[in-house]
Amino acid sequence: TRESNLQMGGAYTSKEQILSYGFFQLFTPKNHQFIFGELGFYDFNYLFYGLGNETQLQNEEVFFFDLYRFRLSALQKIKEQQYLGVRWYYDFWKIKSVVPDGFLSKEQPLGLAGGNTSSIGGVYLIDSRNDVFYPAKGKFLEFALLGQNKLTGGDFEYTRLTTNLSWYQSIGPKTILAAN
Repeated sequence: TRESNLQMGGAYTSKEQILSYGFFQLFTPKNHQFIFGELGFYDFNYLFYGLGNETQLQNEEVFFFDLYRFRLSALQKIKEQQYLGVRWYYDFWKIKSVVPDGFLSKEQPLGLAGGNTSSIGGVYLIDSRNDVFYPAKGKFLEFALLGQNKLTGGDFEYTRLTTNLSWYQSIGPKTILAAN
């Protein structure tokens, strides 16, 4: 059975911003189930450059928001080193301030009032890493397809397909080549 873990962290910046979060990974005996996720609160700023494909760096605007985050993935082993399961991502955010007379305050784009994102979907995972914390060989390959709409509890509608691939290979006694 692989080792489970819980990581907690946080930061308070000189500009009175807060980042607080906890990540967890749970493996059941013989790795039959793999459950992982995040719980966090962020009082932070974000950069906005405009809408569409023609955004410009000189259009940068800073806005501040509070974000409450919960993410959970629950997977069942279907074959050796392969898992299939469900994922739920939930965020609630509230925008606290924008640049006066900036694009956001003038145009009031969708999402400026804050809201909920709540997406649900499926996950397929291949994990052949020899160690969860310090892998020296193997791969971690994840595919996820999530959907969000009013039925899932979200204020917006979208479909999201993501992939994550990490590869590890030992190339010497103290050297590991890793790619993501």
